[in-house]
Amino acid sequence: MTILIYNNKEGNHLNQFQIFFIRAIIGAFLAVVITRMFYGSVHLAYVAGLAVIMLGLAYFAEYLRKRRNK
Repeated sequence: MTILIYNNKEGNHLNQFQIFFIRAIIGAFLAVVITRMFYGSVHLAYVAGLAVIMLGLAYFAEYLRKRRNK
């Protein structure tokens, strides 16, 4: 019986721009949903501000995770 082990380190990796783009799209989508929930309408300034904050928090969480794993 052969057990195949997938090594994630040898697979396809996303570059930093692709990760930023995915995080920005998800952050913008969630910012629209959250702004819509609390204000009832979508204002561009609120969405942009909340999306920037969420993107910054995502990178801060990644920094903390990498620092803890060292």
